[in-house]
Amino acid sequence: MEDFSWTTYHMDDFKFGDLMDLLESDQEVATLAGEVRVNFMEYYDVKVADLPEVCAAGKQCRADIKTEAR
Repeated sequence: MEDFSWTTYHMDDFKFGDLMDLLESDQEVATLAGEVRVNFMEYYDVKVADLPEVCAAGKQCRADIKTEAR
């Protein structure tokens, strides 16, 4: 991640990974980042449980998305 600058900041360029990189920049914040990651994954699991059944390829696609997001 590049150094932050308000003059070049655009929200559409900001991704979840950028937030996690920023949060891991010091130990206290790294601890918070770990908690955010855990809470986000728990939230994801709850939301995915509400999705309709899919074929094997769809299940694999969902698993790939979850793995990539980690």
